[in-house]
Amino acid sequence: MLRKRDRKGLREEMRIAVCDDSRTDANKIGFALMDVSPNLVIEYFENGYDLLSAAEEEPMIDLAFLDIYLKEENGMEIARKLRECSPRTELVFCTSSRDFAVDAFRIRAVDYLLKPYTELDIVRAFARAHVEEREGRGSQVLLKCGNEFLVFSPENVVKIESERHYTRIVSRDGSVQRIHMSFTEVAEKFNEGFLNVKRGLSVRMDHIIRIKGDTIYISDGSHVTMSRAKKDELVAEYTKYMSLKV
Repeated sequence: MLRKRDRKGLREEMRIAVCDDSRTDANKIGFALMDVSPNLVIEYFENGYDLLSAAEEEPMIDLAFLDIYLKEENGMEIARKLRECSPRTELVFCTSSRDFAVDAFRIRAVDYLLKPYTELDIVRAFARAHVEEREGRGSQVLLKCGNEFLVFSPENVVKIESERHYTRIVSRDGSVQRIHMSFTEVAEKFNEGFLNVKRGLSVRMDHIIRIKGDTIYISDGSHVTMSRAKKDELVAEYTKYMSLKV
């Protein structure tokens, strides 16, 4: 473990843990955060045991970047234990697989970064965690599908679209959850911040990267054409939403 600064008595500093058995990946996170703020205390851990031990110390760990595939350990299990001993610690998962994305947001992770992630991805994850720490955790959407409960963070959902008798929920990490529920039933849960572009398609307005002519371009690389009858209404709703965020 490497501590970047002596943190004695300096609670105004933000304590950040990076748990990854790859020093290259861990350093990439540390380097990306070094220029974000002079008040960051960055600590490195190669295993979950040391991370959990450190989490019991004061001051609390504000934010943990956690790899899921650790040597002889499952990062998801470490995250659940971290939730128990330090429930206010924000979590960002860093992994090479999409397989755990749903589980990650069930335990209220603020972000899920897929390797190879960029320095910009890391800084954005930090910013999202920092905002939620100051303003409080945003609402979660709970969907009951058969005997299974699915939990989503609306800000991480790019779009919701109908697929015959199913509904597809596309997340910002590229994962797709296909559930046996009607589009209308799902879209009603994801109301605030979403634009009903056309029948069977609702897009999170934060993930609209451009509107050109009749076309809406979405952050997942897709695009959709607006009907001429609804174009003015949709553009006005989008403009109003984005102006309130500035």
